[in-house]
Amino acid sequence: MEAVAIHQRRIRRLGRHFRGVTPGQAVTIGLPVTPDVEARLRLIGFDQLADGETVLPRVVGSVTRYNAEGKEIVHRDRPKETVYRTVEWTRTEFHGKDEQEVTDFVERPYQRYPRTPVPPPGVELTSTRMPDGHRIIVSSALVYAEESDELLHTVNLFLELFREAHVLGEELRPVTLPPLKRLGWHILPPGERLWPQLREELAPLVQQAKKGQRQFLEYRLQTIAKYGPMFTAIGTAGFTGYVIFGFPEQDLYILESAYYGNATYVLREDWARLSQLTKAELVHGELHDLRLVHRANWAEDIRSLFD
Repeated sequence: MEAVAIHQRRIRRLGRHFRGVTPGQAVTIGLPVTPDVEARLRLIGFDQLADGETVLPRVVGSVTRYNAEGKEIVHRDRPKETVYRTVEWTRTEFHGKDEQEVTDFVERPYQRYPRTPVPPPGVELTSTRMPDGHRIIVSSALVYAEESDELLHTVNLFLELFREAHVLGEELRPVTLPPLKRLGWHILPPGERLWPQLREELAPLVQQAKKGQRQFLEYRLQTIAKYGPMFTAIGTAGFTGYVIFGFPEQDLYILESAYYGNATYVLREDWARLSQLTKAELVHGELHDLRLVHRANWAEDIRSLFD
């Protein structure tokens, strides 16, 4: 088949855009790199566009948000359930004749409809070259089926990012992908950091959280930081909103998130491997040693890691 170019904001069905493609045929969704496309690629997380550079695209709309963060299905046909939200609470305590203002975090119950989390697809884009040497951005090859949700999502991901997607047949598939180099983390310059400095460097991450959750997030970040991590890696592109505190001497890496309810993940892998994992492998896989839910006793769970 000849390469097919799709120019739309979004498609709902694959059929009419994949004429000439037979079920079971391997196809690749890609886009030649023009100056306009290159500018867009740098905005979503690419660096030098070297062969093998691979990025989980930064969130720019509903499709990229689902791709990076997943979604929830709200079951409004079911009875509501009780869940808990951790909030900051300031109260006055009396010590004899003296008054003292005390602030801590408490859990407040509320009712909501049950929700089922849907993991993010985590489609990544890779920079490579066509056999003729031209630079192209591609996703992983997929097998065509008219009802393929994965393929439909990949096309719509390209359309949201570039307003264009090319369907490449198997014989037009780019050269075999080079070794991948995932770009998902910015490591802060090494050296001991006092909390005021680290707080400033982590401020953009805190702003990713909902307004009512920022104080608890900052509290979690400060709690982990006081144990003196050897390095701090801030998520970029589709990893925006995540941070890893590294304690390599203890074979300990703590993944924290701006998204309340995602939990804190404790990992025991080495950093060289962790930095090249996909987001799905890192957050939704089975690699973590512990998963610490964001509840009022969270700080005690963290302290137990260092006892």
